[in-house]
Order: sequence, then C-alpha cells, then structure tokens
Amino acid sequence: MEYLENELMRYYDNLGQSVLATNDFKKGAFRVHKDKAKNYQWITYRPQQLLTYLLFDFDSKDPYFVDKCKELGLKPNITIQNPNSKKGQILFRMEDFISCGKNSNKKIVKYYDSTRKALNNALGCDKQYTNRFAKNPFYMNGFIDKANNKKLKDNFILNSYTDKGYKLKDFNEFLEVENEKEREIWEANKAAVKANHKHRKVNKSLDLSEGNRNKSMFQHVRYFAYSVVSLYRQMNDREGLLKAIISEASYFNEHIPDALPMKEILELSESVSKWTYNNHCPKQHKEKIAKCKKYIQRGKLALKVAHCETLQERQIVAASETNKTRKDATESKIRAACYDLKIEDKTITYKAIAERSKLSLRTIERNKELVKKIKSIK
Repeated sequence: MEYLENELMRYYDNLGQSVLATNDFKKGAFRVHKDKAKNYQWITYRPQQLLTYLLFDFDSKDPYFVDKCKELGLKPNITIQNPNSKKGQILFRMEDFISCGKNSNKKIVKYYDSTRKALNNALGCDKQYTNRFAKNPFYMNGFIDKANNKKLKDNFILNSYTDKGYKLKDFNEFLEVENEKEREIWEANKAAVKANHKHRKVNKSLDLSEGNRNKSMFQHVRYFAYSVVSLYRQMNDREGLLKAIISEASYFNEHIPDALPMKEILELSESVSKWTYNNHCPKQHKEKIAKCKKYIQRGKLALKVAHCETLQERQIVAASETNKTRKDATESKIRAACYDLKIEDKTITYKAIAERSKLSLRTIERNKELVKKIKSIK
C-alpha cells in the first residue's frame, strides 16, 4: 500500500489526453477526456501508439492470484480486484515505453508481444483477453456487477507492491521456457503434417494441353494449399508451406504429358503460398466476418449515442456523424469527376468539376485542397 499513491499518479500521467471508456460493453465505448474517466468502470489503460504496461487478466475466482506473482519472483505495480467475484487485473509498469505506431520498430513490438504471451501462460491468466481495456482504478461510483447486472456500493480493491518499473529483459526467463514449449509443439505439428501429407490425385478431366497446363497446375496446387495451410499457420511456418506446395507442384508436373520448366513451378508455388498463407480462411469464417462488419456499420451511430444522457448531447453526436457522411459523399463525387476529366484528357477546372459532379461551384471551392491534391497525381 505504501507505493499505491505514487503508482496511481504515474498511471494517470501515462494515460493519453483522452481515453475510450464504458460502463457497459454491450452499448459500446466512446472517447472522453481522462479527467472525466472516473465516471466509467472500464477505460483504455494506455495511449493508442504506446505500450506503457504489461497487463494480465485473472478470470478465476482465486483471491490469492498475487501469490502466483510472488512465487515467480514478480511484484506487480498495480493490482485491481473485483470486490464481489474476486477476479482481477495485474499491471507491470514498463520503465521504457515502447512505440507501436506504423513507423515503429517491429522487432521490439514483437518482443513485447512474445514476452506478454509467455508471462500470461506462466501466470495462468486469461488467454482471450484483448489487452485493450482495463478496470478503472479511479472509478468511485460503486461497482457494477456484470454477472447479476446490479450496482454495488463497494469499489475496486487496489494494491501496489513496488514502485520500480520493469524492462522486457527482466522477463527473459519466462520467454525461454515459452520458446521451448513452442519448439516442442512445432516439432509435433511438423511430424503430423509430414505423416498426413498425401498428394492430391491428378484430376483427369483437367485440360493439360500446351496452353492450359499452367492454369490446370494452379487449380490443383491451390486446393492442396487450402487443405494444409491451417497446420502451417499453427507452426508459424511460411517456408514449410512453400516447400510442401513445391513438392505438390512437382508431383503434378510428373503426371502430365509435357512437363513445365522448374522456373515456372517455383514462381507459381511462391505466388500460391504467399496468397494462401496471408488471406485464405474457411467459408464459415468469411461469413462470420461479413456479418460482424454489417452489424458494426448498422449500429455505429446507436453505439455512439448510447451513453449520452440528454437529447441535446444525442443531437450533437448525430449531427456530427451526418456531417461526416455528407462530407465523405461530396469528396467521393469530386474525386470521380476529376478522374473522369483526366481520362478524357480535359482540363480540370472548378467549373468542369461542378458540371460533372452536379455540385455547386462554392462546394468545389471549399474543397480546393482535395482538387489540388488530385491534380498533382500523375
């Protein structure tokens, strides 16, 4: 407890100027200034492009989850515990923050992710936790029990066991154990793939004439790749998938009248391997993703206004969303008109854009920066 006040001050300082907050995930989350975050039970615990803490979520009802840390020689900077179910979260503060933006060092971010996964397994924490939202240590409005949908008078139980930050290298021993486990799993999966790697039968109905051999090989090889890609993804083994596809393509090549040169086999195999590893997913998974996207788009405005308390606040949010939609539609029409004029090799002027897009000259002039940008594209 002697470190708690200082650690909470650091936690507050390390938050972004605004955070995503919510009291009910079913109604969505929205952005508020961090000074107002105390009114919400869950918040994003770090800026979007900075990794400031290692956070772990305990879903078990064991009230002594901190003892697991002590057994491993670790002292959490902050623990946040549910007073009712005894579930909780543990935070280890990073001494040196890690940038995770688009231009960040990917190796360090990967090192962070691997360390978090290894420590998560060592502590026996929730593997499905998204690592985005945390219980809000500053929330003082009475705990909301999600299981029974009741508001209780109790608040979160807070503790701190050290005021010293951690570096990633401090967790290397857990990473080594995790790497050894993954190596064993990889070897087992590799043996399973080798045992189950059976060549597909060459379809005799395929057109194997001189002009269609490449197309027929592509059809044969891609269906083989679809059947084994999930196994290689589990092992994170791109190279292994490529070798299996080359082997399958070579097998197919042996069973056609006029064999293709090895160069064409390698090019086709690399293309199929790259696309399949990065993009292929089962049909059911695709349908599920499509449904989720449709739901999100349909309910986006409803989620944004769900936490507004007054009609005026809801009207402000709705007006903002409507203006954004209208602006996007206007820009889309201007782009289309400009590209049409370019294709027809006509001069791009405000008047020509207005006539083509059926927008007013004043609207085109308000978007002069967009027109200027399109003109500069060759």
